[in-house]
Amino acid sequence: MKVTAFFYKYMLLFFALTAVVALQSACKEEENPPPVIINEEENEVSFIVNGGSAYNGKYITFSDFNDLVTKAAYIDSTGLTHIAALAQWDNANAHIEIYFPGDTTGYYFLQEPQPPLFEIPDDRYFTITLDNAVLFVKYLNLTISKYDEVGKRIAGTFNGQLYDYYHNPNGEIININNGVFNLKRTQ
Repeated sequence: MKVTAFFYKYMLLFFALTAVVALQSACKEEENPPPVIINEEENEVSFIVNGGSAYNGKYITFSDFNDLVTKAAYIDSTGLTHIAALAQWDNANAHIEIYFPGDTTGYYFLQEPQPPLFEIPDDRYFTITLDNAVLFVKYLNLTISKYDEVGKRIAGTFNGQLYDYYHNPNGEIININNGVFNLKRTQ
């Protein structure tokens, strides 16, 4: 009878320890929890082209941004904001570049001297390149609607007229409408 009582004590202890181990592993936290998903905005550049022989009626939307070139930054040494985006459109490179003074929201008017002398002021500069055609500003209305800190966004709208000397040496007038950009601020 002593063996049976001894056997039951150890069996009870064995089952109790087994239950504790089983319950403890069931309460164990996941070692690799899934990453937190942050809804970060995507970079965006788009506009409508009216006029000119090459792009009339086209809706231009940049995609597949090149992160090495694409930036929205305030440059302390010059006091200018520099916005640049290199991406794809219609299976070709598309590039936009803007300079404007300061680091705040607001309205800016960019204008090339008339007649165009290609002496565009450094503090009010705008070009668009589609494939190999560089379009130069005649005049542009630029509104900066968001100017956040580094790591967040610089966003705005634009419309105006550009010269296309690539497709016409005399400078075809291209109208840009409904222009929008929203880029991550890098500096």
